[in-house]
Amino acid sequence: MLRCTFLLCALLLLVLPQTALAPTTRSVHGLLGDELLDLVGDGETSIQRMVRLAFKIHQKTAGSDSIISGLASLFKVGSTACHIERDFHAWASKQNWRQLLPKLYKFDIIVKGKSGIGTKHVKHGVLLPHEVFGKLWREAPALSYSYIAIQLSSYIAI
Repeated sequence: MLRCTFLLCALLLLVLPQTALAPTTRSVHGLLGDELLDLVGDGETSIQRMVRLAFKIHQKTAGSDSIISGLASLFKVGSTACHIERDFHAWASKQNWRQLLPKLYKFDIIVKGKSGIGTKHVKHGVLLPHEVFGKLWREAPALSYSYIAIQLSSYIAI
């Protein structure tokens, strides 16, 4: 089994275009923007704090990338957290990378009522993993190749 897996990995590495394996060069600001979005995605900070930090980075550095300047533009003195979150979702829906995500699979779940009395049906949505990878494969094949190459290189290095 391990031999077949290794042969498949080696075959994929030979088939992958070399441009997908080449490291990408990105500006420090581009990496900062990605990190800020990751912090929110990982639940380590709030959208309000991320926007405020992006605003400070944008003020103190010249030539911020589009993510930093886009997030900084959401900062308005005196805005409440719900306004910033609403503006962030509007901004995010206009980004190119948003097209890489498939539509949510929605279904009903049964939730306990307040104080644990009674139940109610609530709509819930999830991203199905095979839909995410399928959409990524169709919309951004070079990104798919580089993701596979990274995963394979970490597997082979072990």
